[in-house]
Amino acid sequence: MNKRMYRFWVYWLVTASVIFAIQGVSWMLMGSFDPFGIYDRFLVNAILDGDTFTQESKKLFHFALVMLGATNTGFFVLFGLIANRCQSHRDRWPILILSAGLASWFILDCLGSIVLGAVFNVLLVNVPCVLVLGFPLVCLYRLTDSSTNDFQAPDEQSDPRQALERPL
Repeated sequence: MNKRMYRFWVYWLVTASVIFAIQGVSWMLMGSFDPFGIYDRFLVNAILDGDTFTQESKKLFHFALVMLGATNTGFFVLFGLIANRCQSHRDRWPILILSAGLASWFILDCLGSIVLGAVFNVLLVNVPCVLVLGFPLVCLYRLTDSSTNDFQAPDEQSDPRQALERPL
């Protein structure tokens, strides 16, 4: 295994997670996805069939961004912590878990965006995000030896209480 490349991709994922977590906080504080209003203009055009938010819709949008920003921040803190675990253990299960989470978000968000007529969201947000996070996950998976996969079925004859007695 190329340890330098492995370490690079782990640091890439952790750094991207920190940036995305900070981005979530910025949504909460700004009440917008970006400081230039580019995303807002696309959103208003696609969803509200208008040119600008009304005062009421802007307030509702800010409320939704507080919830979304908090969720985004929590997700990426967790993502970064799980990615960081790869550094010390070099097993596949964290990579598979992160990949499953990223894939489920991507599929559901893309479908919802397309159904609502917000294809711009797929192009401006989803595709870049899945490239920034998905490509490193594929690289890490390929750099990890399959023998390090610690998914193991429990031994049928073992006493389940033994698992509770083992130190963490």
